Amino acid sequence: MLAQRLGKASLSALSWLCRAVSPLTTNLEAPDPALWSRIMPLADQHMLLPVLLPALNRHDSLTKDIPPEVMDGLAAFHDLNQGRNGLLREQMGNLTAALNKDGICPIWLKGATELLPADWARSGRMMADLDFWLPDPRERKVALATMNRLGYQIIPDTDDDAWAESHQYAGRIHDSWPAMVEPHRHVVDRGLATLIPDGEALDAVVWMDWDGMRIGRLGARHRLVHALVQSTVMAVPRFEASRTPLMKALDVVNRATADFDGRLPEDLTAHLSLPAWQGTVAPFLTMTESLFGLPSPLPRNRTALNRQELVTAFPRQAFLRQTIGRVFSRRFLERLTRPSTIPGVVRRYMDVFRTGRDTKG
Repeated sequence: MLAQRLGKASLSALSWLCRAVSPLTTNLEAPDPALWSRIMPLADQHMLLPVLLPALNRHDSLTKDIPPEVMDGLAAFHDLNQGRNGLLREQMGNLTAALNKDGICPIWLKGATELLPADWARSGRMMADLDFWLPDPRERKVALATMNRLGYQIIPDTDDDAWAESHQYAGRIHDSWPAMVEPHRHVVDRGLATLIPDGEALDAVVWMDWDGMRIGRLGARHRLVHALVQSTVMAVPRFEASRTPLMKALDVVNRATADFDGRLPEDLTAHLSLPAWQGTVAPFLTMTESLFGLPSPLPRNRTALNRQELVTAFPRQAFLRQTIGRVFSRRFLERLTRPSTIPGVVRRYMDVFRTGRDTKG
């Protein structure tokens, strides 16, 4: 009974959290004060802590009902993330200036585009790395040489040859900058090219002057589809594990709200039935509709929502079920042929059983 009550409290916390950060929510009440002990860890797990403060500030009458210590904590998290995002913006500017000098206009992707507007500081979006796209093969070697000249180095234990079949090059890090930078050959994995064809995306790129520099970003439709791709077929951790941070789902909601009046464009429905989506998009949109209020144009499929609820309410049990299912999987059996990897796998599984959290899916 206790476990069931605790699980129900966690689901209530998740429901409130998602409604709180959704731009589509118009009427929000303060949660039971006792629920904050569950809301805060969930917000941290789903990379939503920094966005909670600006989200609550959209509901002016609500903040007076939030415990002062909670508001102070949320302000601190937001300020820390804002400071880091400011450094990331400087890093983007430094790299863009060097690329422009060598005749290259980078097309910034994903979260990096949140740092382009003049009001970037209002965003609570967390970012682990920065991505940009180089659609012209002739520019790629030049861009990599530019990064080398600036002092960027390939992440340890890999090289570009290992990423030769990938849509991107190996990530680059710099001693003086906080984020890894990932240069892209293509917008998405080659096997998913039907979802965002490079040529189609390039034709719709929005070119702009940014602080005296020349850059690009994807057009509105492709930004939305890219957010969907990152939340499903290219999700990390895997979509099927239901451990992808819900920050990714919020990206989809924010794109639909900012560019399409809070819904998916009607002409996108046929696109969402393409085989490359691998059956992920209907379950994802059902979950997003239930949690964030974004209407789904597809038939309801509760698969992802049920998994998310299980992982939220009973994280250790959910991980145990997934582990049992993996024991005889080809991926797990391949690990047994490389004994050196087994201690790391065991440590990871033990850590998840101890904490109830898994960042790798």
